[in-house]
Amino acid sequence: KKSGMEPAKPVYFVAFAGEEAGLYGSDAFAAELQFGGYGIPEECRPPRSFLQRKMATEEAEHQAIIMDEVGWQSNKLDHPTVNLEAYDWTKELMNHLKASSTRHNGDAITVTHNGAPFGSDHMSWLDRSMKAVLTINGDDEGYPDYHQSTDDIKNVTPELCALIAKMNLGALMRVAAH
Repeated sequence: KKSGMEPAKPVYFVAFAGEEAGLYGSDAFAAELQFGGYGIPEECRPPRSFLQRKMATEEAEHQAIIMDEVGWQSNKLDHPTVNLEAYDWTKELMNHLKASSTRHNGDAITVTHNGAPFGSDHMSWLDRSMKAVLTINGDDEGYPDYHQSTDDIKNVTPELCALIAKMNLGALMRVAAH
């Protein structure tokens, strides 16, 4: 409230569980958004009458920026890199991410795109034809500690996390304002 800024659209910060077992958390949340959000706690829903909620559900354009494996910097890459994993039809959302990265990070991070999304929480939106982009480190399949007991906080590169967080938050502000 101190900034005087208020988003034009609802914004949710959500942590999901059950991704590896079958996207259970993100699937349940995306389904709630798709069908009116009645399963989302009332205090988290925008205040609306029944008719407004019905109209909003019919007109809603829910979008998601998902983060997964954003902390590991591959030694195979010469430069910090983030991959925007999404179908090409999410280009508008990806453009917000790229523009945000350019504005807030300059050339400190390379932004790439994989147009063949799979397996992470963004699929819960994409499978419902809702725009979603997974932001993930640029060498996500090269992470040697994936699903290992050695997957530890000491593997995190704070600078990479900060670059990706700035990009995502800037993009969220852009999307929420429109």
